[in-house]
Amino acid sequence: MTRLVPALLGTALLLLGRGACAGGEGHDVTYDANTDFKALRTFAIRDGRVNSTKPEFANRLFRQRMERDIRAALISRGLKESAETADVVVTYSLVDTDVASVERIPPTRVPDTAASRGFVIPGGPQADLYTEGTLVIDLSNAAGKLVWRGTWSDRERSTPNLSKELSDDVRKLLREFPPKRKQGVFVN
Repeated sequence: MTRLVPALLGTALLLLGRGACAGGEGHDVTYDANTDFKALRTFAIRDGRVNSTKPEFANRLFRQRMERDIRAALISRGLKESAETADVVVTYSLVDTDVASVERIPPTRVPDTAASRGFVIPGGPQADLYTEGTLVIDLSNAAGKLVWRGTWSDRERSTPNLSKELSDDVRKLLREFPPKRKQGVFVN
């Protein structure tokens, strides 16, 4: 019996983890290779767009938090905020969507042991529900030309958790600004 409990716990954790897609993140950064990013020293944040009906996103406090996080990330990268003429104009947008999928979980066999007889945990359909948010941060030069775009997608089972995670996502995304030129490979 003492060996059966760890086997059951391990199997339960395996089944719980199979359909877990929450926390799935992905990002992409593109930039104009002809831009001298060292010459960009000041920034201004313009109004962001949030395309959501969820109260966690569709409110003024969420927008203020996004702007605060963008501001803090850019200041940590050496830029200064300027209300007048800025080298870089920052805009952002957020879109969310609810996703529902069904995954078929195969049956799992717990083998026989000296202390107990094995058995099969039946498989079957398992619902997977989550909210996916996509955050886009654009940096344009003073002439209005897009010079850097970062896109971050995150998914969580709970919309309040996704709202909290987006603050970290802003910081992670803006760590890649200014872009590091690797081996002469540039993205236009």
